[in-house]
Amino acid sequence: MVSERADTAVHSKIDGGTAWAYTAVRAFARFTGQVEGGDIGTVISNLICELHRLANAEGLDWGEVVAGGELGHYAASSGRRPRN
Repeated sequence: MVSERADTAVHSKIDGGTAWAYTAVRAFARFTGQVEGGDIGTVISNLICELHRLANAEGLDWGEVVAGGELGHYAASSGRRPRN
């Protein structure tokens, strides 16, 4: 994870929604005890795993949740098609 001193620089380079996601990933990393300076990709993967578990616990279809994010929100907000 990026150090707290670098947060300002990171936030100045990303848009609002991405900044929210970055803040959520940092909060998840802190809450779960993942070390400062660790790989952000690993933290994101761990968070996705826990979100999958949460969706299952709530009776949601994970494929539909992901499709809603990729094909719905991401495509609309970025103006780009998601990667296959």
